[in-house]
Order: sequence, then structure tokens, then C-alpha cells
Amino acid sequence: MIIRAEALLRSKPSPDRETLVKSLSRNMCRCTGYMKIFDAVLCAAELKQGRARRNWPGRDNDRGVGTSVPRLDSPDTVDGAARYAADLKMDGMLHAKILRSPHHHARILSIDTSEARTLPGVAAGVTAEDIPGTPVNSNCQPQTWLFPADRARFLGEAIVAVAAETVEVAAEAVDRIKVDWEVLPGMPDLEDVLDGDGPELYPGMPNVSPPTEFHDGDIAKGFAEADVIVEDTYRTARREHAAMEPEAALAYVDDTGTLIVKSPLYHPFVQGQESEEWISRNQTEFDAWIAAAKAAVN
Repeated sequence: MIIRAEALLRSKPSPDRETLVKSLSRNMCRCTGYMKIFDAVLCAAELKQGRARRNWPGRDNDRGVGTSVPRLDSPDTVDGAARYAADLKMDGMLHAKILRSPHHHARILSIDTSEARTLPGVAAGVTAEDIPGTPVNSNCQPQTWLFPADRARFLGEAIVAVAAETVEVAAEAVDRIKVDWEVLPGMPDLEDVLDGDGPELYPGMPNVSPPTEFHDGDIAKGFAEADVIVEDTYRTARREHAAMEPEAALAYVDDTGTLIVKSPLYHPFVQGQESEEWISRNQTEFDAWIAAAKAAVN
């Protein structure tokens, strides 16, 4: 959005709103509904032209409801001074790479990490044996492990993590890991799941979640009165949400022995009473997971 807006302002320093909307319509944004983005670009146009921003409050002004309030982190984000998770560095830090499943569905017969572990510069290789799963997750999802022990259930599922002194060594170590696969019938398309004949991915869990329906008005009446009814199957390409930063994290154990994880997340866990009750019910498994995670980091 910023690059496209800058290109527009270079060619048309004082665009009207209609021109701005047309220019930015090629970019998808699911977060703001575009309105604040349009306002920001028009504000930038005025500032670049040396004109005072209309109704732009100073820092000493009262900030009531309906007042335009600049975000404190906006200047650093725009000029590149902001630090994202991938920018975080520590002395002596290790770099991680993940070996991911090349199959939609496959049984893991064996994993051989011996060649990877002996590569100079490799500090650790982590599999399901190092980080056991928990009987239930706080988000109620069926996957109960960080790394699967029996089979991969989707293309790209994480199988093994490697930590090394450099990114290059970690990547080479991943290439040296040998996994013996037994490819199983997969369900890469929605239709493969809906017909009900596909394999059970998670024991005791249906492949299709129970539908939730919302109704407003009389659908049958609407169909009866409609001039045209169109029914078809529509497909779109897979889209990437194009976040401002790559997925990254920095983990370390601080001076108090607390495991600290810095990562670009909305929130790392379910908060409040629900989270506390879940931890209480699964305290033994939770403690074992934390101990294994600390051991892997160390």
C-alpha cells in the first residue's frame, strides 16, 4: 500500500479521492476497509505539498472521540526504523530451520538425523521424541503436538527442527535429514473431504467440522420470486496475506530461568480464566512440555 501510494503521489501530487481509490484498488486489505488508508494518503499528499493538514491535532490538543490520532509507531514503520521479529539478534544466538513434509498425507516410518547432528555448527535437532504432545490444546484444535510422531497430515507440516550457528549450516543440516515415508491417500481438495470416503486424519475427530448456519429472511420465498438463480462452484488461487514482516521468533531463557519468546502474534495463548482452567487440568503435561522446550533451547 505504501509503495503504491508513493508511486501515485509522484505522478499525481494532489490526487482526488476517486483517483486514489482507483489506484489502490489493486491491493487487497482485509484489516481496515481502506478508509483510514485513503485518509492517510490524502494527508501525505497535503504534507508533501507543504500544506497544513486539515483537522490534524497537535500533541497538546485534547483527543476526544472522533479525533484523528496519529499512531506512535507510524513514523518508524514508514521510514524503516521499526524493528520486526526477524531483526532481533542476540550474541551467540542459534538459527533454526524446519524440515517440512513434502506429502499431503504420509506415515513416518523413520527419521534419521544422525548425519545432520554431526555437521559442524549444528547444536540440536528436535523431533517429536524431544517435545511430546499434550492431550488437548487450549484452542480446541485436534492437533496435539508440535511435531507429529506417526504421520504428516498436510503438505508442509513441520517434522524436524534444526538449530545451528548460522542459517546456512541449519539449511544444510535440514537437507541431510533422511525420512522414510509411506505415502497415504490424501485429501488436497475440498471435495475429497466432503464425500466422506477419505482417511481419518485425527483419531476420534471428524474431517469436517459441524456446520453452523445463519438465516435471515425466507430463503425459499426469495428463490421462488427470483428472476434468475445461479448455482456453480467457484475457485480462486491460493493467496498470501502479505504481512509486513516474515514469520519469525526469538527465544531465550533469561536470568531468572524464564523462557522468553518474542514473536509477531496477536496473542500467544488464550487469556483469562479459560486459560488458567486448561493449565490446571493439564498441569503435568504442561510442565513436561515447558521442561522439554527449555531443554531444547539450552
